Amino acid sequence: MAKRNKQNEHWLKVVEAGVSAGLERYQQYRATRPRRPTDREIVMQQRQALIANHQNRLVGHERRLQRMRTRQIVWTAGAAGASIMGVVGAVTPQPSLLWFTAAGFSGMFAFLTKEKREHLAPPAMPELPPLPIEPLPAGTPGADEVARWSRAAHRWDDLLPLVDQMSPDAGQQLRRALTEVDPALRALVERLGTLYRTSQQMPGTQAATAAHHASVEVAARLREGVEAYEGLVAAAAELIAAPDLNRSVVEVVGPAVLDVQAYTGGLRRAAGTFADPLY
Repeated sequence: MAKRNKQNEHWLKVVEAGVSAGLERYQQYRATRPRRPTDREIVMQQRQALIANHQNRLVGHERRLQRMRTRQIVWTAGAAGASIMGVVGAVTPQPSLLWFTAAGFSGMFAFLTKEKREHLAPPAMPELPPLPIEPLPAGTPGADEVARWSRAAHRWDDLLPLVDQMSPDAGQQLRRALTEVDPALRALVERLGTLYRTSQQMPGTQAATAAHHASVEVAARLREGVEAYEGLVAAAAELIAAPDLNRSVVEVVGPAVLDVQAYTGGLRRAAGTFADPLY
């Protein structure tokens, strides 16, 4: 009986050792397995590549300006030297017409190079793809507002083509309003995401507390903007169903556009212009 118990204990230890070794190898595999990048990380890589390419183009632009500046100096010096030689030739038996001709051509090339250098514009900043909006966890300040804005923004793919067909003027008004309000709301949403990640990555610190308080304030500003944004969506939907199109453009779309413009104007006065965040 005792011998059997010892055998059982031996095999139990063997099994436990095998399970422990298997779990250890699984943990090592998980630690070394390459993680699939998120959509946000992929877009961030694309944005960084575009910015790096733009910076390289700016460096090339500066080098080209420097080469043109050097050519201008050379042509100017050549024109001055040829003019001096022409003047010297005018009072000596040496022919001076050739020198004056060379001075004229050098001066002309120097002037053309100067004009080209002054009108050479730097490469324009490429349009960066917008960062995907990641929903915030339920209960987080601004989570409801972010979800409401995301749902409303997806409605324009269906609404705008119909509005354009019914009333091109109303479509232009809505597009101008969206061009003005979308960057403002996106900037607030990005700030909320940054504040949330700060509070999660630095729990129990003064930075996390400050991030939470700031997110409450940003969420309040976003709530006002989302209400105006949803009013714009409702105005577009009401316009599509309106029997009197001309009256609806004035009485429905107009006030909704003014509400959005008032909101974005208030944000600019309070916080300045909106920057496109890279975090």
